[in-house]
Amino acid sequence: KRPVGQKPNTKPAGGLPAAGDTAFHVSQPPFVPQQLAERLGKTQQERQYIESVLTKCLNFYTDTAIQKGVPLNDVARALNYYISTNYFVYSLGAGPTPEQMSATRDSIRANMVQDDAFRRMSDKQKQEAYETLIVLAGFVDLGYGTAKKSGDANAAAQFREMAKHNLETLLGAPIAKIHFTSDGLTLN
Repeated sequence: KRPVGQKPNTKPAGGLPAAGDTAFHVSQPPFVPQQLAERLGKTQQERQYIESVLTKCLNFYTDTAIQKGVPLNDVARALNYYISTNYFVYSLGAGPTPEQMSATRDSIRANMVQDDAFRRMSDKQKQEAYETLIVLAGFVDLGYGTAKKSGDANAAAQFREMAKHNLETLLGAPIAKIHFTSDGLTLN
């Protein structure tokens, strides 16, 4: 058994990169919720509210991952969560399946470990990317779910549009070309 936080240095069966290849060592306590709140809030009250909502999103992800035994501090998992959550909101819950999410995560991980820019990122930069992906996806999910629960169709539509924008911006493709198959995310 390896110490907590130590990255494995072996590849799993099938030649896929090990999860540790996209993991990072936490460099400081979570900081992105406060960072985004400072940029987005106009008043101290707004900044506090935004930080509280974004912290709730990050904590929800962390708590759920712990309950499910899912490793934390993995940028590939965070990017997969971002894509899957935004797709789920946009498609009104029509996917992706757990198998499609797993295949997508494997593909993301394989691409990340080949990417020179990602490999040069410091742990702090990876932590920032990880937290940003999680809070932005969590915000869409929380906002959409709250709007649906309260019957606010206009707000729900705005969160669906935000999910669409997030996917199209990240993937550089129109939503009509974004699909999930047994091989994971496809653009066609």
